[in-house]
Amino acid sequence: AALALITAAGLLLRWAAFYNYWNVPLEGDAASYWNYARSLKLAEPFANGTREPVFIWLVRFANALFGNSQRSSRFLTLIFSCSVIPMTWLLAKHLKLGAFACLAAAGLAALNPFSVFMSVQGYQLEFFTFLMLLFSTLWLRGGLAASGAAGALLILTRIQSAAAVFPLAALAAWRLRGTPLKVLPD
Repeated sequence: AALALITAAGLLLRWAAFYNYWNVPLEGDAASYWNYARSLKLAEPFANGTREPVFIWLVRFANALFGNSQRSSRFLTLIFSCSVIPMTWLLAKHLKLGAFACLAAAGLAALNPFSVFMSVQGYQLEFFTFLMLLFSTLWLRGGLAASGAAGALLILTRIQSAAAVFPLAALAAWRLRGTPLKVLPD
């Protein structure tokens, strides 16, 4: 119940920011993601110029789901920003930090002014943060296939992620050397 209240508080703050940006056009990289998503041909999903494709695909999906408006991009990032709150709690839980610390971490994620501001800017930051938390949680749980998939999504969202994902994959391979591997769980 406490996590739900913390997430609801984060949603209320982000919704107010969404309302304040209702008629403001996207700027900078957010506008370029929007333009790539609008011109994306499904037959050429990697034709994104120099941009990583996953966030562009999500913006395209948001346009189909919520309407062909820049508000769709802002709403998409608002959803991922709110998702960061329980994911922060989950990561803290897997780190065995204790109930209070888990809720405090979620509260900090919910009330962080920078996160509230960025939640409606239409940038990939909130999605990237969500993926980092997901990857970290899956890594701690030891799920090779799931953390590998999350790592691939990270790299296809921001290429710099390879600096963290590849060394962790090498570490996992080194630790598992000589061990028979099952790719999928029973």
